[in-house]
Amino acid sequence: MKTGLQAIADDKSGYDVYYFDENGFMKTGKVTNVEEDDGDVETYYFETSNAKKGRGVTGEEGGYLYYKGKRLEAEDDYKLYQVEEEIYLVNSSGKIQKGTSGKKINDGKIEDFDYDGLVDEDGDDTDTVYVYTNKDGEVQKITAIKDDKAADIIDKAKIAVAPQDIDFGWED
Repeated sequence: MKTGLQAIADDKSGYDVYYFDENGFMKTGKVTNVEEDDGDVETYYFETSNAKKGRGVTGEEGGYLYYKGKRLEAEDDYKLYQVEEEIYLVNSSGKIQKGTSGKKINDGKIEDFDYDGLVDEDGDDTDTVYVYTNKDGEVQKITAIKDDKAADIIDKAKIAVAPQDIDFGWED
């Protein structure tokens, strides 16, 4: 009997993720303390009804961001993720940062974000960015600030962790 996380082939997305408890029963809803094959322990969320019941959620659920059921979190302060063509800023608990009219984030506070070489509209070095999101938490723009002058600095499609880079703890 198979237990734990299971990847099941799907024609559309390659595979879907499900979770089976120690008795072989498929779990739905929020499941905490899921041990992945690499030993990491994560939180997952699985569909609770309809034809998708048990399948890992991709997108927002309860204000948190998931990909194939796995809650996407920053290890430290913040991290940018791309899910279903949108970029989201999440914190260390996986909570999507929504409706920000410019969340000030200092150097080193966004994981895997290269602050080196950031310049404002005058070409001066800067290490502070403002991230603007809409009411759904989708990143609209990222702006560098220096001496009270703002400049859009980044093509948002190039700065986030893409779904194919999310680690589920198993070998491909």
